[in-house]
Amino acid sequence: MKYKHFLWLVFIPFLGVCQPNQSADSERIESRQNADWVLDKPYVIMISLDGFRHDYAEKFEATNLLKFKEKGVSSDKLLSVFPSNTFPNHYTIATGLYTENHGLINNSFYSRQRDEKYSIYDRDAVGNGDWYGGMPLWSLAESQGMLSATYFWVGSEAKIAGYRPNYSYAYSSKTGNKERFDKAIEWLKMDAKARPHLILIYISLVDHEGHEYGPDAAETKEAVLEVDHLLGIFQNALAGLDLPVNLVVVSDHGMTNTNKALKLSDFTDLGNSKVINGVPAMIYTENQSESDRIYNDLSKVPELTLYKKESLPKRFHFYNEDKTGDLLIMTDPPYFITSSGTISFRGGHGYDPSLEEMGGIFYATGPAFKSGKRVKPFENIHIYPMITNILGLKTPETDGSIKVLKSITK
Repeated sequence: MKYKHFLWLVFIPFLGVCQPNQSADSERIESRQNADWVLDKPYVIMISLDGFRHDYAEKFEATNLLKFKEKGVSSDKLLSVFPSNTFPNHYTIATGLYTENHGLINNSFYSRQRDEKYSIYDRDAVGNGDWYGGMPLWSLAESQGMLSATYFWVGSEAKIAGYRPNYSYAYSSKTGNKERFDKAIEWLKMDAKARPHLILIYISLVDHEGHEYGPDAAETKEAVLEVDHLLGIFQNALAGLDLPVNLVVVSDHGMTNTNKALKLSDFTDLGNSKVINGVPAMIYTENQSESDRIYNDLSKVPELTLYKKESLPKRFHFYNEDKTGDLLIMTDPPYFITSSGTISFRGGHGYDPSLEEMGGIFYATGPAFKSGKRVKPFENIHIYPMITNILGLKTPETDGSIKVLKSITK
C-alpha cells in the first residue's frame, strides 16, 4: 500500500513548549493608564497550573493548596471543555466560550477558509489575532479602561478584538516559575494608575513532568510540591500588600497514564488527506468518497471511536464549519494516536473530558469569595463571568453563566 497523505503536524503533547528566539525580557507595555472608575475596584489574579489533576493536592499532600482549599472556595473537579488540551481550554477560560465558538479548537488544526494550519509551535500563528475569536478577559478589561497583565497565558501574545494586555510576555520555557510569581507582586506594587487589576499567570511545570513520567511518578509529585511551595510564598507576599486581591487557581485539564501508540496509516490509506495526529486526531478529506472509505477502514479498529463532522456529540460543542475535521478520531487511555506508531512519554490528555482523570482544579480566595464553600464540578466556561462580575466589567454574552458560581461569591 502506497501512502501519499500530507501530515500537517506530527502531534506530541504540550510539554511546556520552547519557542525559539524568545526570552522573558520581551515584555510589551502599551503605557495606558487605569480609568478613574477602576481605581476603587478589587484585583483578580488567576494562576493556571497546567495539567494539575483534580486529586493531585490530596494525592501528593500539597499543604498550601490544601489550606487554600479549606479556607476559600473550591470544587472537587473543574471540567475541561472538549478537547481536554492546553490551548483550547486556556482560551475557553479566558473567553467563557466553547471551542466551537472561539475557534481555537485544539493545539493544532486546519482552517479551510485560510488554507492554513494553526500550531502551538508556529510563532506567526500564535501571535496572529485572526485565529482567535471572542473577547478574552484582558481585551475586555483594556477596552473598558482597566489595565491587565499576563505572563504566558494562551492568546495574550496576539492582538484580539483590538487589544493586548498592557503588560505581557512572549512565551519562553527558560523563564523560571518563581520569576512569574515575583513579577505579579511587582505589578501590584506599581502606582495605582499603572497597576493592573487583572493578572493571569501560566505555570507549565506539573504538566511537563506528568507527560514525561506519568501522573503517579515521583517526578510529578516533586513538581506538584514545588508549585505548592511557590504558591505558599506568593500568598504570603500578597498578604503583605494592602490591596483587595482575589486569587483564583485553576488548571486546564488532568492527566492519565499513556503508554500505547496507534498509527492511523497502519489501518488505512490516508490518501491526500490532511491529518492532525494526537488525541483527538482529525482528518480533513478531499471529498466525500475518500471520507467514507477512511471512516469505514478505521471503524474496524476496536481501540478507535470515530465521528463524522456532521454527527459529533452535541456535548462536545466542537462543530466549527471552518476548522473541525471531516473525521474526528478518539481513543481511550492508555492509547495515543501518533504518526510514528511509537511514544516516548508516559502521561497524556486530550481525551473525553468526562473521564475522571481529565478533571482539573478550581480554588479561590479573597474578599470577593466566601469561606469554606464547596461547589459541585462545573465546566470552566463559567469562570469568565465570575471574574468580570468581581472586577465590575460589563460582560459580553458568553457560553458561561454568572448563576453557576454565584453561591461562592459575596
